[in-house]
Amino acid sequence: MSTMHWQKPSLKGPNSISASSLIALPADDPSSSSVDPASGVRNLGIPPAAVFIDPHVTPTIKNHSATHHAGIIYVYGGYDGRRNHKTLQAFDVRHQCWRKINPRCVHGVPPPGRNGHTATLADVGGAAHVVIIGGWLGTGPLAASDTHVLDVSGGIQCLRWIAPEVTGIPPGPCNMHSADFVRGKGEVYVFRGGNGREYLNDLHALDVRTYVWRKVDTTGSVPHPRANHSSAVVERTGELFIFGGWNGKERLNDIHVLDTMNSTWSTPQIKGVLPHPRAGMTLASLRDCLFLFGGSGTSSKCFHDLQILDRNEMTWLDVSVQEEEPVHSDDRPASPSSFDESLLDVGEGHHSRGTGVGSLDKLRAESLAAHRCRDQRSSANPNDEETPETITIVGQGPGRRAGHTATAVGRNIYVFGGSCGSDYLSDFFVLDTDPPPEMRIDKPSCQQLLESRLRHFFNDEEFSDVIFKVEGRRIHGHRILLSLVSDCFRAMFSGGFLESSIKEIEIPDCSSDIFLQMMEYLYTGQIPEVVAQSGCSPDEVGGLSADALRTIQLLELADRFMLDHLKQVCEGILKPLVDAHTCEFMLDVALRMNAPQLEQLCRFYQRNREVASDKGEEEPQESLFEADGINCDPL
Repeated sequence: MSTMHWQKPSLKGPNSISASSLIALPADDPSSSSVDPASGVRNLGIPPAAVFIDPHVTPTIKNHSATHHAGIIYVYGGYDGRRNHKTLQAFDVRHQCWRKINPRCVHGVPPPGRNGHTATLADVGGAAHVVIIGGWLGTGPLAASDTHVLDVSGGIQCLRWIAPEVTGIPPGPCNMHSADFVRGKGEVYVFRGGNGREYLNDLHALDVRTYVWRKVDTTGSVPHPRANHSSAVVERTGELFIFGGWNGKERLNDIHVLDTMNSTWSTPQIKGVLPHPRAGMTLASLRDCLFLFGGSGTSSKCFHDLQILDRNEMTWLDVSVQEEEPVHSDDRPASPSSFDESLLDVGEGHHSRGTGVGSLDKLRAESLAAHRCRDQRSSANPNDEETPETITIVGQGPGRRAGHTATAVGRNIYVFGGSCGSDYLSDFFVLDTDPPPEMRIDKPSCQQLLESRLRHFFNDEEFSDVIFKVEGRRIHGHRILLSLVSDCFRAMFSGGFLESSIKEIEIPDCSSDIFLQMMEYLYTGQIPEVVAQSGCSPDEVGGLSADALRTIQLLELADRFMLDHLKQVCEGILKPLVDAHTCEFMLDVALRMNAPQLEQLCRFYQRNREVASDKGEEEPQESLFEADGINCDPL
């Protein structure tokens, strides 16, 4: 079983971040950056003059964009229920804190506020540009058709807005569309959603080196017009995946794949259980898997499920959530938007790509094995079926939402914001898709192994190096074990005694059954059966039962071989047998066998019996020892 973890970052304030992490470093000095092993992102020096930390700056928005570069997630635009945002926010992945960007450190003219746009990282030729396309400006009958660029090449300390001169055939007004960078082509592919009046399905590509638009002529099974869909590019194959959305009549859950090398659409056969139809969900590509989260379903019901599509096997993996229904952290009412809710209610986030290997490779192998097993069910013996492996999602994840963003950073996926009905959210969650393996101690310790395995050597000839002859009966033993638990045996085997050099040892004046029960106790730790069943039924011998007399014999052996714990167990068993008829006999037993607790009990009985006799009181029938605090439970 493979595991992924949801976590909610504890956003840090100024006092929780060391000053050394904020030392100014030259932006153009490659040696001034390093890769953080925890997040897998490059750590750039951040001068205090360029940004300031404000833990209270947490935008409450939906239909925004979140784009990662060099350890910073840039959040732009969005709608808060009252207005569109144009503020550029930054989340520091390494320090897990928001950084409000000082406008003095951002050059150029920022674009007007908007929501439902796309912001796609295109990093080619040493430049890193966030390409912002379209969206809803809140004015006019149609969506925006403009293109803006945020140059993040110099890091957060040197940002620059660019209004590029674009040529070619642009897509025109677009809102709730999708845009993905295809590295092999050096282009941003835009699958147009709505333009404010209708739903579209035309495909355009922007060359980020020349800023020339072209309309992509495709063949194959072209997706139907839609908006509020989600998309992602599998880095290794260069394939563009389109999932779900809203076509003006219903929400969708179909998948279309574009081979960007030959511009051919296909609708592959997908195994597993399809996600529910939805719009406004996110689709993040990471290590040949596509992570689908949230979205809005029928009757505007929001989802909070995580679905995983394995590209290599074309299979929706089996995902098991360990936590109960999660809840979001914000419940803030907002006024409705003036725009058509079918195009504004939910949004699409865009993300950077991740590479590498880890638990997802294992998931693919497990998924393949599971589906092979299912394919063979018709002919296989049902008794031989194997349960498919399940991905377990641990931790409380984001609550129900749509219009959020999901940004891949290293092995993690950062989910931020969105809304559920009139509740606009500002919470941050992180899905660790390949958490470090837990270091557990689930194997038995040496002591546990000894305890569990020693019982198998009781009176066993294997490894036996001593034989006790008791009443003509041969009982096997092991010197090292007996020396560890009994000082008597230790002296017998290690001193200058005859027993240390002979194989067979005679044990006189002892019952072989009682000796065997003592040996079983030494090897297993179990109370001998004769003790556990001892009772108080009178017998012809001293008024004691046969089992009680056998317990006394075991007490004698325990004293003889210096087994103090066994002695105390026997004393406790004999306790209720002390009465007017047995007191003197039991006191003699205690004195002969060095049983101090049994002796104290007998003398206690004598004292209290004598006091009762002096006062002329009748001796009580019940035991005098019922409340004396001594436990006679043999276990």
